[in-house]
Amino acid sequence: MHYDFGEVAMDIPIVLLDETTYAFKDKKAGRALLVSTSPPLPNITPDVVSAELIEQLDQGFPGGAPILSQEDITFLGAPARKTALLLKSGGADASMHLMAATGNWGITLIRLIIDNPSGIEGAVFDYILASAATPHGPFPPPAPGYVRRQTGPFSIELPSSLPAPQGFVFSTQDRSVRITLQYEAQPAQKGPPPFREGVAISDPDEESLDLVSDHETPFIAQGRGLSGWDGRWEVRHLVSSQEMERYVFRKLSLEVRDDLSFRVLGVARAAGAPAIDSIWTQLTGTVRRGG
Repeated sequence: MHYDFGEVAMDIPIVLLDETTYAFKDKKAGRALLVSTSPPLPNITPDVVSAELIEQLDQGFPGGAPILSQEDITFLGAPARKTALLLKSGGADASMHLMAATGNWGITLIRLIIDNPSGIEGAVFDYILASAATPHGPFPPPAPGYVRRQTGPFSIELPSSLPAPQGFVFSTQDRSVRITLQYEAQPAQKGPPPFREGVAISDPDEESLDLVSDHETPFIAQGRGLSGWDGRWEVRHLVSSQEMERYVFRKLSLEVRDDLSFRVLGVARAAGAPAIDSIWTQLTGTVRRGG
């Protein structure tokens, strides 16, 4: 599936589940839009998803989260429930507009959170929901003050004051492979990734990571304006000198600008080693400039 991450785009294999929470935040203005998609569950409905989240909100705020309005709608042809709530914190209240949908792609939550609400948030939220489309395009020009962003299996228009997220997460269903993608405010980096980002070490005195093999080469996306470094490392997780697990790390570091790079980091347990190499072939073979 084609993903446009802004400066960089590539095809993500269908064996990877998108676990990213797309968080678009303008802290200065007190606005945030959160979009998340999770795998489908049997017999789950939008009202069940909404009720569970609303209950959590009601318990999490000192003054509760009273419902202001609620209605059933459709979202990209799937059943959905839209809810407006007041988040009572005991000080300055905030508003949340929530949509929960259950479609073929899974469970989708879209939340618009506004500090010091002005009363126009409902109309903004309705416009965002109505703008949703599958990510293939072509799309009509966005409304003034809006920009189209991809958020997993669909794209939406959102206020241009909300910056795009800088990190993304994908994994296989059995969790044997995990891929993280993120922008970094530095040039593309040669060299091994931080292995402890992918292997949890609970007792540094007893546990260690032993490098078994490493291979890194310059990377050039022919005709696509991107270059950097592509590498593969294999490490053993040792506990008291005994091997507990073997991991494969893949890293692609792409030069976007002199002061900005895009890092793709893949981590696989031994069972996922063949899968990560296949995934990597598709990622590196389709990487190109985005936007």
